[in-house]
Amino acid sequence: MADETALSALTLSPKERDYAARTLLSEFGEDRIGQAAGMHVIRNRLAKGGYGDTVHDIITKPYAFEPWLHAGTGKQNDPLAHDPRSPRYQQALQVVDAVASGRVPDFTGGSTHFYAPAAQKQLASLDNRKLVPDWATPDAHKLTIGGTEFYTPTGDGRKVITTSKQAPSEDEDRKITRLNSSHGYISYAVFCLK
Repeated sequence: MADETALSALTLSPKERDYAARTLLSEFGEDRIGQAAGMHVIRNRLAKGGYGDTVHDIITKPYAFEPWLHAGTGKQNDPLAHDPRSPRYQQALQVVDAVASGRVPDFTGGSTHFYAPAAQKQLASLDNRKLVPDWATPDAHKLTIGGTEFYTPTGDGRKVITTSKQAPSEDEDRKITRLNSSHGYISYAVFCLK
């Protein structure tokens, strides 16, 4: 396994830090582990290429991060509605900085995509989108945190962790596997975020 703790520092402009914090709050609320995983998705997209040349480009690319479709509208999860002076925003900014600096290892398995099936179902009822994105294949599935699934669409094997306190339903079509090494990285990530 590659050493996921050996991340180089990523320098972000003030605007990129702001947009990243707003994205993490809108996508993951106050869940710091979810926020860290989301920031790694942004990092991984930048490293892989093809998603935008800057963090700002990656975040604001149409349909890349759902909340930015509603930026400035005042609708639910509007990323521009977050107050930069609030403790929630400051916490998200700390997560952005911890991941960008390389202090938090990439525990997502190099994920470049994520979606929350429950949220996707709700959105599909509004605009007829697919319930499961085309890239969300079993081979690409890397990690599940609560109700959010993380993927690397090129897929290099299946590595899944569940951190939800609820057991998966019996009719769930994915077999859940626990990997001790990945749990170690999540524990280390929690430590780095404290």
